[in-house]
Amino acid sequence: MYRAIVVGTDNSDRAGAAVEHAAELAKATGAHLHIVTAVLAPAAISAAHESVGAAAYQQSADAVLTAQQKNIDSVAKRIEAEGVPTTTHVHWGDPISTLHMVAAEVGGDLIVVGNKGLSGVRRLFGSIPGSVARKSNVAVLIVHTG
Repeated sequence: MYRAIVVGTDNSDRAGAAVEHAAELAKATGAHLHIVTAVLAPAAISAAHESVGAAAYQQSADAVLTAQQKNIDSVAKRIEAEGVPTTTHVHWGDPISTLHMVAAEVGGDLIVVGNKGLSGVRRLFGSIPGSVARKSNVAVLIVHTG
C-alpha cells in the first residue's frame, strides 16, 4: 500500500504520537519510514552571526542541528528495532516546505503529521497540518495527538 512514509516531528510528545502512528503504518505495510525535523534559525543563532561573526554562527548552527539529529536518531533506532526501516532527515527551513521536499526526494506516498495547531484561530488562518494537506501532491494523514 505504502512504500515510503514521511512523518514530521518537532520532538514534542504530541509529535511523537504522530511518529508512533506512522511507524505502525510502516510496519503494517512494509514501508520505509522517513522521520523529518525542520529547524528554523533561532534568534540566538542569528544574533551570534551579527555580533561575533561567521565562525561562531556556524558553531551555534551545527550545535542546533546536532541536537535535533540526536533526538530523532534515538527515536529511529527504537523503531528500527521493531523491524521498520527508518531514515532520519534534519534540515534548516520551515516544516511545510521541508516535509514536501523530503517526500519528493524519497518518493514518499504518504505524509503523516500531528493535529497540533488545528484548533481555534489557527484553524482559520492556517496551521502546519492544514498547510501540509493543502499543498501536498501525495496523501496526508493528520493524526489526532492530544
